[in-house]
Amino acid sequence: MMAFSLPLRTTAIIIGFACSAAQFNEIKNDKVLSRELTGGASIGIDFGASHIRVAVFRNGRASVLKNEQGSEITPAYVAFTRDGKRLIGDEAKSQLTSNPENTVFSLFPILGGQSFDEEEVQNHTEAVPYKIFSSNKKAKIDVKVGDRTESFSTEEIVAVLLSKMKEIAEKYLNEPVTRAVISLASCATYSQRRAIKDSGKISGFQEVHVVNSHMTTALAYLLLVEVFSPRRVLVIDVGARSLSVAVLSVGNGAIRTLAQDCSTKIGGEIFQQRVIHYMEMLYEKKKGRGLAERLRKSANAQQKLRREVEKAIRTLSFSELADVQTESLLGEDFSEVLMQSRFEQLNMDLFQSVADLAETVLNRAGSRASKLDDVLLIGGSSKIPMLRQFVANAILAVGQPSDMMDPDTSSVVGAAIWAGSLANRAFDDGTIGAFKPGLLASGNFALVDSTSHCLGYLSKGYYFSTVIPRNEPLPAKGEVKVSLPNIYDEEVSKATILVFEGEQRVAEMKNFVDSVQLYFKKTFYPALWSNFTVNHEHTITVSLREMKSNTINTDIFDQRIDQQEIKRMANRLQTFADRDRWRPNGLKRATIWNRWPIE
Repeated sequence: MMAFSLPLRTTAIIIGFACSAAQFNEIKNDKVLSRELTGGASIGIDFGASHIRVAVFRNGRASVLKNEQGSEITPAYVAFTRDGKRLIGDEAKSQLTSNPENTVFSLFPILGGQSFDEEEVQNHTEAVPYKIFSSNKKAKIDVKVGDRTESFSTEEIVAVLLSKMKEIAEKYLNEPVTRAVISLASCATYSQRRAIKDSGKISGFQEVHVVNSHMTTALAYLLLVEVFSPRRVLVIDVGARSLSVAVLSVGNGAIRTLAQDCSTKIGGEIFQQRVIHYMEMLYEKKKGRGLAERLRKSANAQQKLRREVEKAIRTLSFSELADVQTESLLGEDFSEVLMQSRFEQLNMDLFQSVADLAETVLNRAGSRASKLDDVLLIGGSSKIPMLRQFVANAILAVGQPSDMMDPDTSSVVGAAIWAGSLANRAFDDGTIGAFKPGLLASGNFALVDSTSHCLGYLSKGYYFSTVIPRNEPLPAKGEVKVSLPNIYDEEVSKATILVFEGEQRVAEMKNFVDSVQLYFKKTFYPALWSNFTVNHEHTITVSLREMKSNTINTDIFDQRIDQQEIKRMANRLQTFADRDRWRPNGLKRATIWNRWPIE
């Protein structure tokens, strides 16, 4: 278990205020600390596309917790076996090659209620071995549990992983855990954030806060490095399926996101997939024409090759060559040497794209590399030598990325510190605060993130009209006189605004978020206005008002799944948890506080 000790001083955190250090004290003093939070511990979770981690912060000490296998990293894999068992993490991943159709992983492309017909969902359906099908035009997952087929939503599978982190923390703390701060890559859409919150409720958390990983990393940096004077920091998070880049101002009473951007076209799994394609070509060259296509169509062969390529890439972080050895690949053993130079050649354009995006974000922040104080390169792929070199070349004035922060655990440590600030109280207006002597370590400060994506609506001509642009400080607000296609139905006097997110101009190329409907008195040429708000946790509120009749309707896009359905999913998850607690020899496994707090 990795632990980080912090000096103890009185600290306060206010989240979601674009304020100066001087304004901070005024904000703090104006707040009325009236709403007591529920009892129970708080934990930090770093939820990546391929792995998940959990940490706690107690008495000035942040501890990254280990799972039953003694690892701080739990693969984001859930499997169901022929004898009806449910496997999580390393156990699930270890039997992937023998049970690929019933092992679920790589959930983010289908998380958040995307339409089954979307191109990304369809491509993902073809890429994974388990069955993804359409249920009311939404993607769901079919697996065999024992001798029966069961269907799961992506939120339920994510809830299994979150409940595992909750269980690990409860065993370590020996008390119930009720709150979680979950860090995600900034590429996560508003819909995916809502889905994670729903999963948290299903898994038994009473409160779930979803934040960006660059903010938790900056928080860990601020406290662990003890930053007191203002510093400008570039955070580059190279995850499994995404690249997130942010420039932040750290110190002087606040952490502020100055600019951010991301890409879902760059990441460890994309690097890995290029090597897999290269190995398929070598296999065909050695074994015979047409075998590369057979490899792609064989779920078992794909997972065997993926496992070995993943090991080889990790080896190349500290070696110039690595062996790729696979037994019985389409009935024949396969062995090949992967040189570091070949791996770099296969992914050179992607490494360059990382540096290019870093330069773009620096420009948006109005900064130059020479103005940076530190560069934090984090994420599973951050140890690739050539990637680090490309980043170093882009920031020549700073030199190599800093090694003062652990690239694997900095985000979860920051999430745990953030969670520690929830241990006492919250402000009555919904913003988060903690005023507990000796809890944190850098004096009073504010955390101010920015919007990760453009937010707008479908206007006449079926174009996207932006209401809140990307990189607006949170909380962000926007008001607009809306011009809707088929603006209202004269029979029922109804208007509907369709809310989208993304960067493309055409609405059909964006992610649909939700809709708001308004019924109003019949009138010619209704005057419709809409207000958009994004709070400090990226939760969207949209109102639609008809001015002549002064009729308004407001929706908060927070919980996608209704409470009754969450209760049903939680009960099903509890049934599996009860079954998991019994070992084959009849001895009950020691677990505590696993009942879901749902009436």
